[in-house]
Parts: sequence; C-alpha cells; structure tokens
Amino acid sequence: MMRRLSLLLGCISIGIVAFVCLDYWSSRNAPLFKRLERQWREDVEKLEASGKLPPAWFDIKDMEIIGGTPETKEWLARIHLPPLKTRTDGHYHL
Repeated sequence: MMRRLSLLLGCISIGIVAFVCLDYWSSRNAPLFKRLERQWREDVEKLEASGKLPPAWFDIKDMEIIGGTPETKEWLARIHLPPLKTRTDGHYHL
C-alpha cells in the first residue's frame, strides 16, 4: 500500500514539474501571436479581478477588433480572444 502511494505521489509530482516546465517554455518560445493571446488573456483577468475597471466595462454589448497591418490581421484571425462578458442589453460597442 505504501509503495503504491509513493508511486502515485511521484507520478503526480513529475506531472506537475512537466506542466510548469512546458508552461515556462511555451511562454518564452511560442509564436508571437500566441504570446499576444496569452498576455491579453492574463491582462483582462487581472484587470477584472482588481476591481479598478469602470462600470462601463461590464456593460459592453459587442466587440470588434480591426488589425492595422496585414500581419496584425493575420494574428487576429489566428488568436482566440479572451472571454469578455458581453451583454445583449449592453450599451457600449468596444
């Protein structure tokens, strides 16, 4: 019983270390559009958790993103936008 438990804990710890290493590696070596996606998502989460956003942020009806250059248009087509809590009865277009 003790041997199985130590084997299980060893596998879990190896999994956690592998996840942390992969996360660190991907944050440094991912393509630029993936790094933008990740930083954007982290920024939105931090801002929403901070409570420092204006009340209008939580009254957004829809969002439109326009890329300025062909490269940014390609990035925007490939990234997954961070989840915004839009409202069907919202008053603002972002």
